[in-house]
Amino acid sequence: MSPKKINIKKINESNGSLSIFEFKDSIPFNIKRIFTVNTKINVSRGNHAHKKCHQFMVCIKGKIKLITHDGKDKNIYELVEGDDFGVHVPPTVWAEQKSINKENILLVIASEIYDESDYIRDFNAYLTFLNK
Repeated sequence: MSPKKINIKKINESNGSLSIFEFKDSIPFNIKRIFTVNTKINVSRGNHAHKKCHQFMVCIKGKIKLITHDGKDKNIYELVEGDDFGVHVPPTVWAEQKSINKENILLVIASEIYDESDYIRDFNAYLTFLNK
């Protein structure tokens, strides 16, 4: 399964906008955890893959470069505050986030609760895992 850009329903009104995340339309998995990652400029975060956890990532402040690798192909997404899309990062896809602006907040919606044994934190170990 490859990463997928998914549009978020957005309603623009005269006094602002409303972004709607609905299960099965925007989020293609059951949600068990939601967290934010606040990063400073030029800082790299993530740098891991999950064995079974799905993630949906959207920038809620600033600008973030999301780099994914599925063992063969590398994809780069630019996530910007106010965008009407997020990226579904399925299990077994390596993901790295790089902040571009001074202040950045990434919203991550996950299919699993935190479990350290689900993480693959070394890229060479990740490639070995994929080849099994």
